[in-house]
Amino acid sequence: MSRALRTACLLLALPAMLWAAPPTPEDAPPDPKPGYLEDGGEARGIAVARERGIDLDMDTVREAQAKNLAHQAHDDGEAWIPPSTNGIRRRLDAFHDTTFLLFDNLVRILDLSWTHPDTDYHAKLSSLSVTPMVRAGGRGNDGDFDAKLKVRLDTALPGLEQRFHLVFDNHGRDTLPGRDPMARESDWRIGLMGGWDVLRHAKFDLDGGIRLRSLNAVGYADAAVKWDFPLATGQFHLSPRVFYYTDHGWGQDIRASWQRWFGPGGCWGVELSSAEEKTDHRATFDFENTFKLAFARNERKTRGWVFQASLFPRLRDGSGEGYIDDALLNVGWKAPVYRRWCYATLTPQVDFAKEDDRHPRFSIRFALEILFGGETRGLL
Repeated sequence: MSRALRTACLLLALPAMLWAAPPTPEDAPPDPKPGYLEDGGEARGIAVARERGIDLDMDTVREAQAKNLAHQAHDDGEAWIPPSTNGIRRRLDAFHDTTFLLFDNLVRILDLSWTHPDTDYHAKLSSLSVTPMVRAGGRGNDGDFDAKLKVRLDTALPGLEQRFHLVFDNHGRDTLPGRDPMARESDWRIGLMGGWDVLRHAKFDLDGGIRLRSLNAVGYADAAVKWDFPLATGQFHLSPRVFYYTDHGWGQDIRASWQRWFGPGGCWGVELSSAEEKTDHRATFDFENTFKLAFARNERKTRGWVFQASLFPRLRDGSGEGYIDDALLNVGWKAPVYRRWCYATLTPQVDFAKEDDRHPRFSIRFALEILFGGETRGLL
């Protein structure tokens, strides 16, 4: 091919070459953000924060996460299964820590995705608890055996609002607190929960969202005022609440309790509590009176014995007729199974229910609480 012909071909091909040339750095598309699971979700969160111009102090977040995990990894010599260099336990620890970090970082990604760029962002930690429960025996209406899984997600959303948390659980908040946990309603809920300090010892809580009842979505909202103040060398708690469900209408309950720890090192605890509940869809007022005595075997009061005696009166609306629906006695032992993030509770119980003509019905309940962040409840 002659030089002139080669030159002509190059001139003809020049526009196509220019059209197909790689874009300049200014025109290049931005690099894709890391995946949601990359680096435990941390890398994605940092990329989202940068894209939205939010100042995310990830070093502070890592420090808080590490502090939480270090607290849960502590053993105190109390757990049934002591930590060791065993390969299975190392993998168990790694699974627990990875799950917590992934959950906390994924929640933060969600929060950052709708946070306003000008927000002064202060990251908070989220937590997750999973509690499988089984029971053998019980009241006549309970059946000979039952199993449930309780789940609670407490997700911090500082970008939405400093005071709000996204809550997902099935812990049965509309049941008198002293009832057998296996007998409580276990409908799933997802909603927003927030609190405001209104007086010196009082806090106003507002909660609302969706509840799944018999596979049907039901809207709910509730508002409560919680008072906590010292009384007679103990602590007094009072909480009136009003709530509304789109299928069952209005309801209200009032819970009051007094708690005190005493004895050498505060190892003995007493709790006296009363509660009342009334809803539009039930023609009764339900009451509870409970006495608890605890013997703690550690300073954090998360290991030891709890004795409970409860009475559940019921009053028919309108007629004024009253009767005792149930009386129960139980004694429970709670202790860490592994480190500070796996706890077991074993509770033998006897019920004297109206449905069984007050004949004693025995049961035994076992629960295993697994924590990914957060703390377990104390004995009282």
